[in-house]
Amino acid sequence: MSEGYPAIGYSRTSPALNLETGARTLAIASLMAAALWGVAAARATQDGKALAATEDAPLSYAAWRPFGQARHAGRTGTEPGPDAAPGLVAPGLMAAGPAPLDAVRGLSFGAPPERPPAPDIEREFVGVSVVDGRTLKAGDLLIQLADVPAPSARETCLRLDGVAEPCATRAATRLELQVRWRKVECRYQPAVAGVASGVCKVGGVGLAQRLAASTRRAAGLELSQAAVQAAVAR
Repeated sequence: MSEGYPAIGYSRTSPALNLETGARTLAIASLMAAALWGVAAARATQDGKALAATEDAPLSYAAWRPFGQARHAGRTGTEPGPDAAPGLVAPGLMAAGPAPLDAVRGLSFGAPPERPPAPDIEREFVGVSVVDGRTLKAGDLLIQLADVPAPSARETCLRLDGVAEPCATRAATRLELQVRWRKVECRYQPAVAGVASGVCKVGGVGLAQRLAASTRRAAGLELSQAAVQAAVAR
């Protein structure tokens, strides 16, 4: 050193000391980052649980606000009441306000419309049998003639030979004479429990019309026979 200048103290730091200081600084920074990450994760978990609890909470009628309307007077219709539970009113409904009456007036909340009736079935049968004065049997199907009145079991009719018999039995006999060994064309609704209702015809003429004509002829013959018997008795 030059003369006239004071000596300056100088200390040399070892490389090992510098490495130790850097390691401590890095460790402290890592601990701080881990702590901040843990706090953020805990807060996110807490917020998620709170949101799930809000979504899963059952809606109560007392806290419900139609279209976001407030219960208390003086508040706007787009603001929820102070005691309204959070998450119960959708933001879109709150902004839109109450729906106009015309928007829901045309809606129908009644029972669904009834189904239209099934179309008629048209079939031709051969070998039809008679159950009674207005019912035909074709295989396993029973067809009730809708345009033929049911004969009364209490009424008594006279045959051409003068023998009395129930009118129901006589009606069945007349119907059998109309369909025996003939093709019968029927139009009927789908059967319910094996029984259908419809109309039938033979040779293009309805059975109801044929039975009516047969009844008129039988009545005329009976009157003529009664007149002959009365004349003979005189």
